[in-house]
Amino acid sequence: MILRQSNLAEHPKTVHKLRNTKTWKFQNFREFVEYSGNMLRPVRCLGLNPYKAVEMWKNYRPNVPDEYHSNWLYSEPSAEVKGKVKDEKGDRSEFRVALKAKKYADEERVEYEAFGDGKEAGL
Repeated sequence: MILRQSNLAEHPKTVHKLRNTKTWKFQNFREFVEYSGNMLRPVRCLGLNPYKAVEMWKNYRPNVPDEYHSNWLYSEPSAEVKGKVKDEKGDRSEFRVALKAKKYADEERVEYEAFGDGKEAGL
């Protein structure tokens, strides 16, 4: 079995030889735990995506029981994170409005050429 800490090239592969037989090379479970503790390391979570953090606080926290409000998943994000998310959502909505206007402008041009008086559209 080949294991790796992550998919990054900087993390080397480690080969673990497994037997096909149903025998276990460890004397007891404690040896297995020690071996796996030395060879396998937990991957640490870097945190939530800023959008997801704002969504968890704003949309989900009011719906979960009060006993879970202190959980880090539902904690209020910093003002910096909230501002960043708000700005980027505004940028996305402006982009969508411009895209929609362009889409319907093309549609109007095609309809004008198809059903108009035969002249090119001056749009």
